[in-house]
Amino acid sequence: MNTLMISLMINQEGVMKRVLIADDDCMIADMFKTVVEDLGHQVIAVAHNSEEAIDQACALHPDVAFLDIKMDYRTAGIHASGSIKDKFPDVKVYFLTAYEKDAFYAELAHAQYDGYIDKLRFMDVVDGLLKR
Repeated sequence: MNTLMISLMINQEGVMKRVLIADDDCMIADMFKTVVEDLGHQVIAVAHNSEEAIDQACALHPDVAFLDIKMDYRTAGIHASGSIKDKFPDVKVYFLTAYEKDAFYAELAHAQYDGYIDKLRFMDVVDGLLKR
């Protein structure tokens, strides 16, 4: 049995996650959405900037948010994470980026988040993250 089938079986037992995806690149956001849905989870919103991400999180209360760090400005995802975690501390927030973590070292030192994912590794790690 492959990983996708196992994930779908597990999710049918009630552990489907409600997911928010935020990325300013529409093609990347759509690809991440497809991957998450193929794993049996519900993408409740796709945002393309930090304010949309915050508004969607407040309106829809996701279980998990995947936020691009650099959207409408350099630290947009970090800003969105703080706002989301302040209102909903139980939301798991994972940053998505094509940049090395060191590029945002100072900004991440006080950020509220649960993980940092290289966009190139998203498909390798998303299933495990959504099972947490």
